[in-house]
Amino acid sequence: MKRTPSRGLYSPELLESRIAPAAIIVTSLADDGSDTVAEITLREAIDAANLAPGTDTITFDPALIPVNPPSPPVVTTLHAKITLTSQIEIKDTLIIKGPGVDKLAISGNDNSRIFDIFDSDDAVLHPTTISGLSFEHGNVGVGENGGAIQSTESLILKNTTFSNNYAQRAGGAIFVDTKGIVSITGSAFLNNTAFGEDSGAMYARAQGSISVIKSLVSGNSSSNGDVGGISLYLAPGGSKPAHILVDSVTFLGNSAGAGDGGGLWALNNTATGKITVKNSSFAGNTATGDGGGLWLGAGIASVTGSTFSNNTAGTVNGGGGIVDVGGGGALFHDGVTSASLTVKSSKFEGNSATGRGGAVNVDDALLASIAGSVFSGNSTRAEGGAISAD
Repeated sequence: MKRTPSRGLYSPELLESRIAPAAIIVTSLADDGSDTVAEITLREAIDAANLAPGTDTITFDPALIPVNPPSPPVVTTLHAKITLTSQIEIKDTLIIKGPGVDKLAISGNDNSRIFDIFDSDDAVLHPTTISGLSFEHGNVGVGENGGAIQSTESLILKNTTFSNNYAQRAGGAIFVDTKGIVSITGSAFLNNTAFGEDSGAMYARAQGSISVIKSLVSGNSSSNGDVGGISLYLAPGGSKPAHILVDSVTFLGNSAGAGDGGGLWALNNTATGKITVKNSSFAGNTATGDGGGLWLGAGIASVTGSTFSNNTAGTVNGGGGIVDVGGGGALFHDGVTSASLTVKSSKFEGNSATGRGGAVNVDDALLASIAGSVFSGNSTRAEGGAISAD
């Protein structure tokens, strides 16, 4: 005997005749709560995946994506959009393959988060992998993190875009706190905001490795806290050595309204982990505290083949490494007795700080090495127009 669905968003009986358990095709852009045999919404598809053990894959019917006719001469692919009425929960291992960031957007309609990713088993990770989608206008209110995505599982993003998302607390677009990994590749974070605390674009805390590769972080802000762009925190407790890698990423015009790290904030709190920043660009980022472009904390850190231009650090009480004095217009390293910083083949131009180190400020590191790098037009109102080391 068929059972009656407990809620209208998903009925197993309606889906079972149309889809294989591990491969689900979304055929509707609606999110109206209706169950019809003819169509499968994204919410229905994810609810079905949650109930099917194992890794499920969700794709989208190409018929959902409108395309302009071949005339006039300029042919433009138009965004299709799924506008959510409330957040969707992901509770099992899932792969979502979108048609492309310029083809399909998921919107929180400035009224809700888009995805909340979690399960009830702390001992087992259920990774979520998402590609080829845009996430826009996710919004969470008082005390909430992650305007577009909140996750306690491993999160892998490929070729995605996050724009105009808002969190009242931390992680304007994304907030991750996981025992697993975080991997971001070929993605863009544009004009996202964290109002109450930190990380305008993304906050990622992980016991496994964290990587951001070939991505753009631009125009994000934390209105009343640290880190305009992204925060990466390598946490202790992982089962094997983990590292932070930032490779070929552009940080442009991000702002920390009341703290440190205008573009990027990265902290290693493990005994063996390393922070590597390479082939990246930091331009026009600002922080009222330390590290207008980049704030690095503790452990072993290296910066290679990167450029820092026109970043600004100001003054804030109790800043990341220096109390009452902002520092490191481009780069600030807050070390401990076992920490080291290596800077190679990098360029620092036109950066400024109210506190120490117009370009670079190294605080309490056991070893700091800067080689093969260029410093030009950097300034400070305190010590070290180019470099300050304490």
